[in-house]
Amino acid sequence: MAAPVALTTVIGLMSFGWSAQVRDNYMVPAVFFGVVSFGCSLGSTTAITFCVDSYKQYAGEALVTLKFCGYPEPWE
Repeated sequence: MAAPVALTTVIGLMSFGWSAQVRDNYMVPAVFFGVVSFGCSLGSTTAITFCVDSYKQYAGEALVTLKFCGYPEPWE
């Protein structure tokens, strides 16, 4: 899962910077910012899923801690 995360984040960042520098229409950087956001969301979801699956006995406590710290859940 590291390859898609790295690929989408890098492509999004490079394209966002390029489109902002050449002063494209406002929608072009917005689309590439969405690509960056998708890559970051994919990475954080993968990391949380790995931690929950690896440490099943602590999964409930970890999710409560994430909720307490203000981690946004996609289903809310």
